Amino acid sequence: MTELTKVEYRIRKVERFVVTRYEQGERSSGSETKGEFDSEILAFEIACSLAGAEHQKLGWPEGDERMKYPELSAPSA
Repeated sequence: MTELTKVEYRIRKVERFVVTRYEQGERSSGSETKGEFDSEILAFEIACSLAGAEHQKLGWPEGDERMKYPELSAPSA
């Protein structure tokens, strides 16, 4: 093994966007992570796609309040 001459630990800020799915039933609820993305726009598009596919699969009518689609955060000033 090579002799170490220097070891350095650093902290770096990393910004990621996580898509989660939350489900609430009559007797239980839970959350699961669906993915982690570098871009808020990409995370938003993926989350909308997942929600739309599940909405269609469940057969709920358009505008049904049981399905909540993601919202894009307001731009920073």
